[in-house]
Amino acid sequence: MTSLELGIPAEAVARLRRHPLVAALTQGRPRRARERAVYFDTADLALAHAGIALCVRRVGRASVQSVARLDAGAAAGRSTADTVLPNDAPDPTRIPDEALRDAVTRAAAGRALAPAFELDLSHETRLLREDANEVSLALDSGTVRLPGGETSLATLVFEVRTGDPSYPAQLALELLDAFPLRLAALHPAARARALLLGESARPRKAGAIATPPDATLEDLLDAVVESCLAQISGNEEAAILGVDPEGVHQLRVGIRRLRSALAFFRAVLPARQRVVMRDALGALARELGHARDLDVFAEQWLAPALAARPGDAALARIDADLRCQRAAEAERARAVLQSQRFPRLVLEIRRWLARRAWRDQPLSSASATLFLPARDFAARRLERRHRKLRKGLRHAATATPAERHALRIAAKKLRYAAEFTECLFAAKRVRAYARRLADLQDSLGLANDAVVAERLAHDFVARLGGGAEIESAVGFVVGWAAHAAHDEIARLPALAERFEDTARFWPRPPKERAAIL
Repeated sequence: MTSLELGIPAEAVARLRRHPLVAALTQGRPRRARERAVYFDTADLALAHAGIALCVRRVGRASVQSVARLDAGAAAGRSTADTVLPNDAPDPTRIPDEALRDAVTRAAAGRALAPAFELDLSHETRLLREDANEVSLALDSGTVRLPGGETSLATLVFEVRTGDPSYPAQLALELLDAFPLRLAALHPAARARALLLGESARPRKAGAIATPPDATLEDLLDAVVESCLAQISGNEEAAILGVDPEGVHQLRVGIRRLRSALAFFRAVLPARQRVVMRDALGALARELGHARDLDVFAEQWLAPALAARPGDAALARIDADLRCQRAAEAERARAVLQSQRFPRLVLEIRRWLARRAWRDQPLSSASATLFLPARDFAARRLERRHRKLRKGLRHAATATPAERHALRIAAKKLRYAAEFTECLFAAKRVRAYARRLADLQDSLGLANDAVVAERLAHDFVARLGGGAEIESAVGFVVGWAAHAAHDEIARLPALAERFEDTARFWPRPPKERAAIL
């Protein structure tokens, strides 16, 4: 990690400038500049809907046209195509990047461009130095002016010049004691676009892990952990807003993926480091877990029951109680994510990643594996998890709920392992394997959801005081879930057989081949 981008409340910017740590480390005078940029769009906001920002800004006496894509995550908008114009009117024909020029032309479709919103930003850059560490701190703060009014915003970006690549995370952790720094930091233009379109933060699924097939195990570890952290940070805002329950779900998926990654690479990680992170992530996941259970109960079981029995007063009471519970759990999840504990945990893991702190261990055959090609290690781990799942599936149809739950976890771990390592192997074979595994995981997951539904249903009886009508309504929902689970359990043997017939996408590890021969 050579840079770190964070959000900060606009009202805290002045205090940040005066903070003793920032003041003590600042070398020379900060460089300040002001930028006023007018962003243009069609009357129906075609560019914004296409994820494109086109602005004209003043640089000295010159008018500079900038074009950027704003649909590529937190760093979007940093990379732009610039052109000097003769005046302040936009001219898409002068965009130097052919792909961007074509995208703007297609979106605008010949329609006139007019001012859509304006950014008025103050840029401040400082050089921070401590011992051998030298970092630039860029602070952007200001307002976005929209047709409906003004909104303040601020972001700060640490970028390493020399020294320890984990130093930005260290600085952020020290500042976190005084400022509510946020992990999700959209570029100001991306923030303005979302406000213009009336969009709330959208949940983000995990991105593909990109390492070359000959990557070392350390390179793969670095890429996998970075991917997990990006998913966690990228869903922070959506989870806090709570408009879409998928925000909390995807954040929890990111946490589960990271815990699974720690288990996948456990042979080469110092035990103390791994256990501390695993336990902290597990505690966070549990605090967010009940909200997800209630969401699944509402959407998967109660909603179809209400549709099947419109006007059922007892189901309506359960629904009202469930809405109250979901609101309370959403508020609890919001409090957890807005606490300093959440960004602190993620920043500590970012610091660990940037330092490659796993190297702080004695040299051994296991630690030396970090610097060898990842394929052999991955093949061994995949083979072990594949065999464990295959063995358990032989009795899946007659297994107890607890045994099926363990199978579901084994399937999930294997699926994550496949996602972590697919870049090392033939993509077509990985996708075929992942599809069969996903079918299996979905079936086991639905059966487990039915077990959770039964537990939650008994809670409703206790909360609502029982009574024949409530017990009948609860029984109807539980029966609905049990019937769905029965159908899924009946499918398990066929799904297990299909999985058994699916070719591995990794080569058999040398020891495994020797044993077979």
